[in-house]
Amino acid sequence: MMKVKAFTLSEIIISLLITTIVVGMAFAVLNLVQNQMLGIQGNYERQNDLNSLKQSLWVDFNSYESIWLDTHRQEIKLNNAMGQIQYELYQDYIVKEKDTFFVKLDGQNFFFRNRPVQLGKIDALKFISDKKSGNQTLFVYKQNSAYNFMQ
Repeated sequence: MMKVKAFTLSEIIISLLITTIVVGMAFAVLNLVQNQMLGIQGNYERQNDLNSLKQSLWVDFNSYESIWLDTHRQEIKLNNAMGQIQYELYQDYIVKEKDTFFVKLDGQNFFFRNRPVQLGKIDALKFISDKKSGNQTLFVYKQNSAYNFMQ
C-alpha cells in the first residue's frame, strides 16, 4: 500500500482558524478606516459650508450700499440701486435666495459703526459656529460710504 502525502484534519482546522482571525482583523481595520474617512468628510463639508457663507457674505456686504437687520423676522436685507437680496437666519442653517448654508450658529452679533445693534442698519456681523464646527468665528464688515452717513 502506498502512503499519500496530505495534511491532517487538525492541521487544516488550525490553518482555517488562523485565516479567519486574520480576515476578521482586516475587516475590523477596514471598518475603522471607513469611520475615520466619514468623520473627515463631515468636517470638510461643515468647513466648506462655513467658508462658502463667509465668501458669499463678504461679496454681498461689499456690493450693496445698505444692509438692514430685522431680528424679529430673522432676516438681513441688502439693498442697492440694482436690487435687493436677503439672508434668512434659521437655527441650523442660513438661506440666501436658492443657496442654503448648513451652518449651526452658537452666537450672532451685529454692529453699526462699532456699536452692537439689534434692529436697523448694520455694517458688520460676527457669527460663531457651534462646537461641532470648532467654534469658529466668522466676521464680515464693509466700509461705509457717504451714502450710509447721509441717511
